[in-house]
Amino acid sequence: MLRGVIEMYGERHYRVGTALHNIATVHMMRQKYNDAIRVCRKAVEIRRATLGGSHPDLAVSYAQLGMAHMELEQHEFAYMAFRNALTIRRQTLSHRDVKISRLLNNIGCCLFELGEMTKADVAFVEALKIQRINMKITNKTNAMNIISNQNSGRNAAAGGIQQNLLSIASTLCNIGSIQLRLKQYEEAAVCLEEALLIQQSVWGDGHATVANTKDSLDFVNKKRNFGKATSESLQDLILRKMQQVGLSSASGGSTYRVPNPLGLFSDVMSLDKTEWIQVLEDLGGAPLLCKGCAQTPEDATMSSSDTFEGDLHWI
Repeated sequence: MLRGVIEMYGERHYRVGTALHNIATVHMMRQKYNDAIRVCRKAVEIRRATLGGSHPDLAVSYAQLGMAHMELEQHEFAYMAFRNALTIRRQTLSHRDVKISRLLNNIGCCLFELGEMTKADVAFVEALKIQRINMKITNKTNAMNIISNQNSGRNAAAGGIQQNLLSIASTLCNIGSIQLRLKQYEEAAVCLEEALLIQQSVWGDGHATVANTKDSLDFVNKKRNFGKATSESLQDLILRKMQQVGLSSASGGSTYRVPNPLGLFSDVMSLDKTEWIQVLEDLGGAPLLCKGCAQTPEDATMSSSDTFEGDLHWI
């Protein structure tokens, strides 16, 4: 495909940029992220040269380049790509466009991973503001469909409402994770409580994400009420979480063996690794660490989006 386009239009043509972007998309779908980065950079170069530095298609390629870097945990490069995409979209789209909120969410995730908590919070808060605006617009559209008795339109609008609600809940959880790290427990509780209500309204009480949000909220409330949660108050919670993810003790006792316990525990709860180690040691069962896993940076429950102009979740 690429060879035919080059033969027909030459190497410096916007159609070549389109073909390169599509090839990068295929690499993303196949999880070949290094190849996606290599090709996507060429697409960015061609599109910038042929379409100009503020064209919407250039923003799409920058966004995809950011997602590829993010998959490889190259957060600084991902942040720069997302910032370039955001600069273009602020020039060409409405301030309330969902594509801007997705980029802000991804920028917040990158900043979080880079340790820039305050800046990450600013990005998430702006993303949340846009999501709430779009939620109001979706509600109005749904009401019009109901009045018109358009069943297919009603079903589509209902699905749109649910997706918007879950996006808001995801951003609220991201903000709550930051506030938890900053020890702003009152603010974290407010965000997590709203996120939980939204998740329950869409999924009910039996969904795993709902259970995780409840556990996170329980932990925050213990921090609010007692200053610091004791290992005794968290014992049942930790053991239940272990059982949920299929862990078992090595000898029927309290010592649990897992390949990467720190990453696993940080995934299921928004606790930093030092807290998990301390709590497990207090319980008499510190996990056996694999080589190098204790040197990895702190994990956290973050959600990012905008891969191929769609949603991708890091949870």
